[in-house]
Amino acid sequence: YGLQCAAATALLNRAHAVGRLDAVVCSTDKNFLTPVGGSVVYCPDAATARAVGRTYAGRASGCPAADLVVTLLSMGLGGYRDLLGRREAMRGDFRR
Repeated sequence: YGLQCAAATALLNRAHAVGRLDAVVCSTDKNFLTPVGGSVVYCPDAATARAVGRTYAGRASGCPAADLVVTLLSMGLGGYRDLLGRREAMRGDFRR
């Protein structure tokens, strides 16, 4: 759920800036409102991304990637930022 929280993304960015982050795996259904089954791997360099890709057995279909692209295109940047803002606003409710 890390991409939904500005504090979490700030910590991830800080860890990356000081070289303490190898990769982040995010579920697409929880972070991007797509059907269950997809994930995104963020890596600071292409070599790490290739290494992660080589360890995966390759049983997945391309559907989650297509779902993510369609979802992001339909929301647009403004819609995605609005979604993040609404989720951040609800964070206080969950803390109580």
